[in-house]
Amino acid sequence: DYPLRDVYKRQLLGALEEPLTLTEHVLEPAFHVGVARSPADGSEFGPLHRAATRALELTHKPPVSACRLAEPPERGLQLRERLAGPLAIALEGEGLELAFQPILELESSRLVGAEVLCRWDDPVLGRQVPSDFINVAVATEQISALGRWVVEAALATLAAWDRAGHRLERIGINISALQLEDPHGMPFLREAVVRYGLATDRVVLELAEADVIALSGRAVDHLRDLHRQGFRLAMDDFGTGYSGLKRLTQLPFGQVKVDRSLIAAIDYDPMQQAMLMALVTTAAGSGVDLVAEGIERSRQLQMLQSLGCRYGQGFHLAPPLSAAEMEAALSDPSGRWRADAAGGVRVGEG
Repeated sequence: DYPLRDVYKRQLLGALEEPLTLTEHVLEPAFHVGVARSPADGSEFGPLHRAATRALELTHKPPVSACRLAEPPERGLQLRERLAGPLAIALEGEGLELAFQPILELESSRLVGAEVLCRWDDPVLGRQVPSDFINVAVATEQISALGRWVVEAALATLAAWDRAGHRLERIGINISALQLEDPHGMPFLREAVVRYGLATDRVVLELAEADVIALSGRAVDHLRDLHRQGFRLAMDDFGTGYSGLKRLTQLPFGQVKVDRSLIAAIDYDPMQQAMLMALVTTAAGSGVDLVAEGIERSRQLQMLQSLGCRYGQGFHLAPPLSAAEMEAALSDPSGRWRADAAGGVRVGEG
């Protein structure tokens, strides 16, 4: 079972990365592994070693990951051939579902929002990795249809929680540059909000930094129009550097989500601490909310709190929840739901 394996992987990594004390020095191990598989990546030592080395190199590139599988060059084509048809069927039927990554106020542990994640468990192919089917959706021009499905399902769920008396302040929905280019995508978003009787400022549209940097003039106009309509805009996966900062000053973003690569070593790396402190100061001065992604250790949380970062998400705070689990969390302001969620098997990106 994919989620259960992910839980075991995180538990193993947590054990391997526990700090060690030698005399007066504290050592913080970091575990990275690249995996090659035979015969897919080769049947002899040489090709397997090269494939594993390439995978290991990828663990140090955004999005930073402790473990990567080798990906042969033809994998993208194989994925398209295998997933394009079933994905189209899933979009037409009931094959997709949503999960919700809680966003908490770090000082109080108050639940203030959630990022919407898409999940696909195909009856024949099994559970699919989100990055795989999203890449296939882009390559096969199904990303707009997938985006509309996510918007419809997310807003319907938010409205249902409202009717049940469980109000969530904000919900974050990922959009792509291709969706901003779609002439039908943005009107659909506005119509869906009106249809469900929701205020636009409760919807945070998250756009990855890499997409923000490459936006066309038309997409920028659409983004500004969405802001004028009241939607909140967030730059996601922030961490590339100058180009992202430049776009941040040019466009009306109200939120910046700091990529996990910038906080992976925040609890012991002075450089990351200095960078985060500068971001906190800049965000506070410009009225932008800062959200730290990928919080997976208590020491990271403590350092983020001491640096003044107000919001965060990640497995240490709470794993992604189903709609029912999220509703239960909204009805339990005491925070007991966090202990229950951490003991489950629903693990995600954070």
